[in-house]
Amino acid sequence: MHELSLHPDAAKRFNDLGKELLHAVSLHSPPPGHKTPFPEPFITAHLTDKDIIGQVELGAVNGFGDELAKFFEHGGETLGLVDESFQKFLRTAEAIHRTSSFRQVVSLGLVKAKLFSWIQSTYCGQVQQPLSEYLLDDCATDIAEYQVWIPISYLQIQSRFPLGEVQFYPITRELIDSWASIQGPVDPTTEAPTKKRWDSLRKRLQGYTAAVSTILAEPERASEIAVERAEASLAMLRLYHPATLHPRIVCYSDLLGREHVGSTLTLLLRDRSPISITEEALSNTSPVWQLPSAQLTELSRAGLARLHEMLRSNALSQYDAKLMESLRHYSRVSLSKDLSDKMVYLMTALESFMLQNKTEGIQQNLAERMAMIVGRTVPERSAIITNVKTAYGLRSALFHHAERIDDLQTIGQFMLNVWILFVELITNERGFSTQSDFLASVDKMKLGGS
Repeated sequence: MHELSLHPDAAKRFNDLGKELLHAVSLHSPPPGHKTPFPEPFITAHLTDKDIIGQVELGAVNGFGDELAKFFEHGGETLGLVDESFQKFLRTAEAIHRTSSFRQVVSLGLVKAKLFSWIQSTYCGQVQQPLSEYLLDDCATDIAEYQVWIPISYLQIQSRFPLGEVQFYPITRELIDSWASIQGPVDPTTEAPTKKRWDSLRKRLQGYTAAVSTILAEPERASEIAVERAEASLAMLRLYHPATLHPRIVCYSDLLGREHVGSTLTLLLRDRSPISITEEALSNTSPVWQLPSAQLTELSRAGLARLHEMLRSNALSQYDAKLMESLRHYSRVSLSKDLSDKMVYLMTALESFMLQNKTEGIQQNLAERMAMIVGRTVPERSAIITNVKTAYGLRSALFHHAERIDDLQTIGQFMLNVWILFVELITNERGFSTQSDFLASVDKMKLGGS
């Protein structure tokens, strides 16, 4: 079992804070129930006391989903922390989570849950341990090495490949079969619903891809880290989706559950009698992105191998860190369905890396710097400068005057120029330490320097 530890001074401080929280527990009246004036939604199941395992968690949240209070029941009364005492509870949990021992392997959510469990159990006389000992023992129980699979929607690959801190795996029928077989013999009374659950999982996952990480942590923290890693790696992979090159194409490859392939549902009635129920996709194009192994080899040469190393590095230069920040904005171009959103992310990515500061003139400096990097001849560079200025003019008309952009050819060429620019920045390591050094070098090239 993984051992957690705290510095003695930190342990004493947290024990004292725990005692203060215990004294802050107060009596509260449960909120009154109410009937909704809206139509009754479909009820999937009815739960009774027999279906509830363990203690019921009670609390209050605001309209944003932020927790406002936590309660527990004891001796027929509702007790808990609200207002300032609850804010103190949150600050204590956050302070514990910030310690190096907890931060990497335990989630903030688990720290809050264990802290409140200690408050409840101690108040009810079930626990006599100081807070620090309780947390160290209880949080360490589930810390282990986990392999976390994060399914990716609509992405198909032929074989696994690494990118950053994750491995992308194809989810095959054989793989799901192996998962299903590991659980062993199925109780005859639950065989049908078990098969239904596995079939539902197959329908969602089979044939697609997962971003897989191996992580030492408790399950909730392992999942958080795996999601962060999957987001980072998938963002870089999406730089090579056709949606970064064309204003009308959209990428639907995201963490499963975040994708949104639009559709409409129509119920047709005649004389109050249903005739048909139709669900129709809003787009006729397939949302599936297929990446054959041969294409991945080509993408590796076009910068994916370099991105793999940058994602894994813990010591990026300011130049590389700034480039990665801009690429994360740029990656969102492919996910955007609306052209105005694509333009926002395009301009944000460009301006955040290709301008020295907020006061610098945008169009002229941006256009000339792009032209120096992307263009090879004077006519090519002149055409790029014109294209950038025209694209910015279209953006201004859209954002400031709500004028529709019909010139998709200009925008398409602009998107291609931006893509070539970023691939050039990724693949050609120039040895710059800072973004400022890089831009100064480009400006020197404009004046004919080397």
